[in-house]
Amino acid sequence: MKKYSFLFLIASLCWCLFGCNEDCGFGFSEGDAENIVPQQGDIVPMTMDSEDSAFFSSLLPSLERNKVMRIDSRDELSTWLPDSLLIPDDLDFERYTYLLGCAELHSPSYYVKQDTLVYASGRFEYLFDYFYSPSDASSVRLICGKYVKFSVPGGVSLSIDGERGLGLVYSTEILGEGLSTPDFNMEDREFALIRMIPDLYNYIQWPEAWNYPFFFTVDYSRYSVILWKRKFDGVFVVSDPDFKITPLSPVSYLYEVTHKFTPSLIGEPRTSYVVSVIDKITDDVQLECVFNDIVQ
Repeated sequence: MKKYSFLFLIASLCWCLFGCNEDCGFGFSEGDAENIVPQQGDIVPMTMDSEDSAFFSSLLPSLERNKVMRIDSRDELSTWLPDSLLIPDDLDFERYTYLLGCAELHSPSYYVKQDTLVYASGRFEYLFDYFYSPSDASSVRLICGKYVKFSVPGGVSLSIDGERGLGLVYSTEILGEGLSTPDFNMEDREFALIRMIPDLYNYIQWPEAWNYPFFFTVDYSRYSVILWKRKFDGVFVVSDPDFKITPLSPVSYLYEVTHKFTPSLIGEPRTSYVVSVIDKITDDVQLECVFNDIVQ
């Protein structure tokens, strides 16, 4: 008898480890909601359709910054809506709880590390953690969610944690004064990452490098330099470039250069060599560089 009890215990353990995660996941469909019976503090996210999502997105300008609201009824939502704005009929407050809020972020260039709702110690808390590149402008992110009806009362607090990543310091064109043809060994549309002065010598030799004293003024213990080359054929008038650096992960970034092109009969062919100074890029960080061309 002890033998069979032991085998039953082992079988039960295996079922718990490998059989009870078949329905695990986020964003259950409407049909799945019929079979879900929420327990104390259960959080079961549901997929929100595009029309409801567009409705909540339209409310962003009216939302209080860095706050999340729990909405359990049509009356709760209508108390602060403008009279001219109608609540969609398909919002189902009998079966679902909705969350609505916004988070003010340090920068429009960021990577989301965590974006989730948790229930612990008798309360709900929305966690938003992100990794950002510093910018002159802040940004606002909509927080919007649909969940199987919460079975416990209580509001929702918002926790925002922003971690600073690499940022763009400044950019400038470095054509040497009096030099008609720069000496860099680079192809058109090529990017070069200069972490230290020896990296520079992959693209220009000494003593020609001294024609560009800029590189010898950078503090490479704190900063790195992105150098790029671009040829323009004169068919277009080209705007000054816009620069942006965006974290794709804590160890991966995207550097973008955007030009606007306007057709012209008076444009002149030219070659640009431009550098961007950014925070120090260590060896474990990956950098992707792209040109974005907009023809007007």
